[in-house]
Amino acid sequence: MTFDEYWQQENRLLELSYKESVRQLGERRVKKKEECDTHSKEKVKSGECCKQEKPNALDEFWKDLGEPEKCKKPTR
Repeated sequence: MTFDEYWQQENRLLELSYKESVRQLGERRVKKKEECDTHSKEKVKSGECCKQEKPNALDEFWKDLGEPEKCKKPTR
C-alpha cells in the first residue's frame, strides 16, 4: 500500500464516520419530536406516556397471566 492509498483510505473512513454521525443525530432529533409534551421518565416507567410502544412490566405480567383486562394500557 502506498502513502497516497493509505491516506485516501483514511479519508474515506473519516467521511463515512462523519456521515454516520450526522444520520444518528437526525434519528435522535426525530425521536425527541415524537415524544409527548409532558414526557418524563416516571411516565415511561408507569406506562402512561402517550408515545410508548411497549406495555410496562405490570401490564406484561397481567397479559402473561391471561388477564389482559387488568392492564392500564391495551396490549397488542
